[in-house]
Amino acid sequence: IIPGLPTIPAVNVPMVNGQYPLPVIPPVTTSFDFSGTISKITSVATSLSVSIDQISIDNPNNEMNWVQSATVQVSGSGLPQVELGSYTLPSTGAGSELDFQLTMDPNTLLQYMQTGPLTLTITVVGGLVDVSTLQILQSLNGNVSTTVTMAMSVSGNVSKSL
Repeated sequence: IIPGLPTIPAVNVPMVNGQYPLPVIPPVTTSFDFSGTISKITSVATSLSVSIDQISIDNPNNEMNWVQSATVQVSGSGLPQVELGSYTLPSTGAGSELDFQLTMDPNTLLQYMQTGPLTLTITVVGGLVDVSTLQILQSLNGNVSTTVTMAMSVSGNVSKSL
């Protein structure tokens, strides 16, 4: 389970051209380890492939329009931190879900997953918000309820002689 977003710092900022700039939000990090699972699959299967089907941050109350952009980065033992996916606010607004565009290719993802524990770092960048969005964020005391989802697929070939 990936934790939600951190508490947004207090939003007491001066207005700029009729909008309010949001403060910097600290990144969220979490660790997970799929290397044991990958090892078990590779012990019986060949031509293993891994893909991420979806990374999203969900909010049931449509409180995500303040997010201008976001990135998810991954790092592993002896491997550099690289971007796994990114998000940019669409012109239609965010609504209840931030859907990330995946940027890591499947072969690199498999390489990372085989190394051991991985660290995901989620960085969210707020932008300029209007007074009604600012009031919503202030009423929440910086606590926006979120769930981060990462859906993955693993496949391989199994061959057995009789």
